[in-house]
Amino acid sequence: MTMNKVYQKLRKNSKGQYALLSFCIFLSVVLITSFALMYFGPTVQEFLPQGGDTRKIASLLFGVTAVGCFYFYGICISVVFPLQSKRIWNSDGLRSGKKTLRSLLMKELCILVGVSSLVGLICSIPVSFGIWKIFETFIISGEQMQYRFGMTGMLAGILMTILLMFALSIVGWRFVKKSDVMEI
Repeated sequence: MTMNKVYQKLRKNSKGQYALLSFCIFLSVVLITSFALMYFGPTVQEFLPQGGDTRKIASLLFGVTAVGCFYFYGICISVVFPLQSKRIWNSDGLRSGKKTLRSLLMKELCILVGVSSLVGLICSIPVSFGIWKIFETFIISGEQMQYRFGMTGMLAGILMTILLMFALSIVGWRFVKKSDVMEI
């Protein structure tokens, strides 16, 4: 039995952990991209005065939201990685070595981040439209305030995805490097 087959069987036993990590990634990307699609959209950018306090507050709120989502993602990683390392080392880690295990783990988690982020980017457009319609119903309505989004908002979501992949790679690399077979 190859290492990939063993890993595939063990993956079936870890569906809850993968679902948790996938949900965290999806939620972070949807929140940031939806916010960015509305904030960086032409409607909001034309409506808010240049250098005004409202624009500064909105930018600060966007930054705080991004940091909060990244922190939420970090907490999720810190819950999933210890469980993953035990599963990996108990499966075939003693024979394979850290380098093989690191490459398998990174490949698996990068696929998970990529798929979850792609779904999040796609879902962010209808989510931002729904939030816009709620605002339009309760706060401001008018022909000037039609929902329009620009590519800048989507670029913010793509940047968030890249940062999430980068953070996951660093944490995964460090975790496998520091993992001790005797502890596990």
